[in-house]
This record gives sequence, structure tokens and C-alpha cells, in this order.
Amino acid sequence: RRDPRGACERGALRVRIPCQPPLPDPHSMSRPVLIVFWLLRAFVGVMFLFAALPKLTGDATAIETFTTLGVESWGRYVTGVVELGVAILILVPRTVLIGAGLGVLTMLGALGAHVTTLGFAGDAGGMAGLAVVLLLASLAIIGIASRFDGARPSSTRQAAL
Repeated sequence: RRDPRGACERGALRVRIPCQPPLPDPHSMSRPVLIVFWLLRAFVGVMFLFAALPKLTGDATAIETFTTLGVESWGRYVTGVVELGVAILILVPRTVLIGAGLGVLTMLGALGAHVTTLGFAGDAGGMAGLAVVLLLASLAIIGIASRFDGARPSSTRQAAL
């Protein structure tokens, strides 16, 4: 049970502890914003799934990319598992912020790899462009979700930051 100061009471002793961060409240969003929110989540989830599959199945292009980076095969598998995790987390309402945050970090890492090692010529440029799109979409999801968390008044939300 939540009290006005944002603390929760749990157990028989009514111990006051901080509550979990609030979930985005879809009822506080207008219909167009809610549609954009779900479309962004679906797009990012599907794109991360499609990005993870070649890495996990041993696609020749993925092997070549991670060999160039000097982290084949462990780097390829770790990246594939993280991308698969983002795809799942971003579609589950309770974990959308975790998934989007992990997506931002993953795409920052991808862009860092392009800047330092892979470059932007040929196919690498298209992959870097996709990384920018997924980075921006993940940031938009975080922005929409944090703007419409709805569970706390805005003054309490700002005080918690």
C-alpha cells in the first residue's frame, strides 16, 4: 500500500520501505501517444530480435564483424544474448524501461565499435545507421514512459530524481 510520500507498507509490522519505480500508466496517455508508444516498442523489439538472430546462429557476416573487432566468438554470443534480452524486456510492460535503457547502452556500444574499428563504408554504414535509429527509438521509449508514469504526482517524481 502506498502512502502520500511514496513509501510502501509491507508485512505484518507495516514496515515503511521505498516503493518500486512506477510503471507507465497507459490510462494517462492520449490515444495517439499510446499508439506511438506501442509501435515504437514493437519496432525496437522486432529489430533487436532480428539483430540478435544472426549473432546467435553464426551468420558469416556476424562472424566477420566480430573477428574484425577481435572478440569472436564470445563477443558475438554476449551481444546476441543482450540484444535478445532487450527484445523481450522492451515488450513486457513491467520491464520496458530496463529494456529501453539496455537498448540505449547496446547501441552506444555498437556506434563506438563503428567509430573506433568498423568504420562506416559499405554495409558497416547501414549497420551504423540502424544503430542510430534504434538508439533514438529507445530514447523515445524512455522519454514517453517516464513522462507518463502516472503513479506519482510530478512534484514527488521530481523530488525522487
